[in-house]
Order: sequence, then structure tokens, then C-alpha cells
Amino acid sequence: MQPFRRALTCVSSLPHFTMMAQYRSYTPETISYMEEYATRFHETKDLFLEFRISKRNQDKAYLLYKVVRHQNALIREQVPLSQRHRIRDDNCQEENDQCMHLIHAICNFNFLKMHLISHFHDHIYQFNNISIYSTEHEELAYKEQIKD
Repeated sequence: MQPFRRALTCVSSLPHFTMMAQYRSYTPETISYMEEYATRFHETKDLFLEFRISKRNQDKAYLLYKVVRHQNALIREQVPLSQRHRIRDDNCQEENDQCMHLIHAICNFNFLKMHLISHFHDHIYQFNNISIYSTEHEELAYKEQIKD
């Protein structure tokens, strides 16, 4: 799937899931739709991992990039001049791939709100309507308290 199409799929799956989660009642069909949206989101979210990188992790990736680049330069010196250009292009792709692999290993979307999406259908089967577990009431009470 093309990156732009993957991004649209990821970005649209989460609001679709959220909108269906606000239903007052659920059928097996709506639950399967919700599971499908959650699955689509989790399958395509890795596209955004490079934007979740912290400064410290970015420095680690850059350090790895420099080390690999230096190693590849040492190897290229042993190759005849006529083949160096082709090898340099191959090495450049390898360097970028290793950095992206490190970024994907360090960065992730493993935080509570993203994980809870995968358990939502179990809670529906157990408790039926989830509206009593909404934070909406607490938010309204907080807003009332601020007004006073």
C-alpha cells in the first residue's frame, strides 16, 4: 500500500472506531466493524513512528548512522575505483534502512490508550453499554467546578 493511502487509512480508522464506541447499544455487526477499524489502525500506525522519535533516540539513530557509514567507507576503500560508486549507492540504502530499523525498534505506540482499543469489544460483551465508563461526566463536573 502506498504511504499516503496507508496514512489515510490509519488516520481515518481511529475516528471511525471512536464514533462507533459512542453508540448506546451494539450488535455483532457493529462490534466487528469496530474490531476491523482497530485492526486497520494497528496495522498502519507504524508509518508515523519516525515522527514519534525523541531527541535522545534521534541522537542514537544518528550515531548508528555515522558508525555504519564509517564502516562502509572503510570497506569501499578496498574496492576498485570503478565499482565504488555502485557500492556507495547500495551502502547508502543500507545505512538508511538500519537507521529506520532502529527508530522503529526504539519508538512505538505502546501506551495505555492505544492498548485499550484492542480490549474494547471484550468490555462490550461483558458490560454491554460502556457509556457509564465514559469520562464525560467527570469532565462536565470539572467544568462546573471551574465556573464556580
